[in-house]
Amino acid sequence: MEVEQLIFRVDLHIKRILNTPIASNCFVLHLPNFKDCIIIDPGSKDNSALIAYLNKNELTPTIVILTHEHFDHIWGVISLSNYYKFKLICNKICANAIVDSKKNLSIFYDNVGFSILNKVSTVEMLNHELSWNGKHFKLLQTPGHSEGSICIQSEDVIFCGDLLIQNEKTVTKLPGGSLARLKETVENLKSNLSPETLIHSGHGDSFLFKNYYIFSEL
Repeated sequence: MEVEQLIFRVDLHIKRILNTPIASNCFVLHLPNFKDCIIIDPGSKDNSALIAYLNKNELTPTIVILTHEHFDHIWGVISLSNYYKFKLICNKICANAIVDSKKNLSIFYDNVGFSILNKVSTVEMLNHELSWNGKHFKLLQTPGHSEGSICIQSEDVIFCGDLLIQNEKTVTKLPGGSLARLKETVENLKSNLSPETLIHSGHGDSFLFKNYYIFSEL
């Protein structure tokens, strides 16, 4: 109940949808009285659950944001682009990786892999800020888990991909990962985020920033 109150305190409706076949988190952001929405990390090979939610709520995605380049957070971009026209936002490193099955790690999952090449109209990082229907988002460069990692912050809510996961150590051993850069990133977040900030992770449940237990181990 506490989490629900925190979500709606910023007047931002947030729906978490579990990606498949890898159980990562996709988030749909929408506001009352608006029919366009933002999608963060559509990572399902089969987007049926996501599209069902969009249809049920008469929502149209106009912006898709990727927290980082790994295949279990980007897979759904391919099928979404068959139904909708949207702007895809990520940082430059992520943009370069999603077009390469080795860099997005999909080739190592099934020996086939995939690319997001030519699946969307634009890929860009909008000057570290995004304005949408009166809401303002900060796009923070947050390397550590991967070079292409970003966080998306709006007031007391932040979407962080695989940078911070409740009760788990951040994976830094994949290509582009770095424990040293992770430490720098977390220290920067500690200096700039309220302890009451609600963290929406790329895997698992959401939690308050003050409850991120790994602090003492970094």
